[in-house]
Amino acid sequence: MIKQKTLMSSILIPIVVEASKFIDENTLSMSIAALPKDYVLLSLNTEVASAFGTGITGKLGVKGEEAKFGDAMDLNTKANIQSATQTTLNSKQELILTLSAAPSAREGKLHIRIFMFAPSATYIEI
Repeated sequence: MIKQKTLMSSILIPIVVEASKFIDENTLSMSIAALPKDYVLLSLNTEVASAFGTGITGKLGVKGEEAKFGDAMDLNTKANIQSATQTTLNSKQELILTLSAAPSAREGKLHIRIFMFAPSATYIEI
């Protein structure tokens, strides 16, 4: 019989980011989510639901690694962008979205989905 460790507490964090918030706050960079320590980040998907404006690109990352989860993402074309990074978070961090320029379209909207597992584990026997 084999005893295997499994992570069973999955978490989906859906985030909606609107271009109007960047315009209203007159900023190009914004913290959009908390990433808890010791969680396993398995998937980070960015859906461009409405354009932010011509030539606008975005980076998704954390302080010190601003493009860890996405770099030069085209925010002008409807698309789904899947991050290739899967990681165990070594410290509590904030997910930061940084734009290349101020949005020109107030109606621009992103849907960001973070799928991760809590560090709690259980064991199963096979």
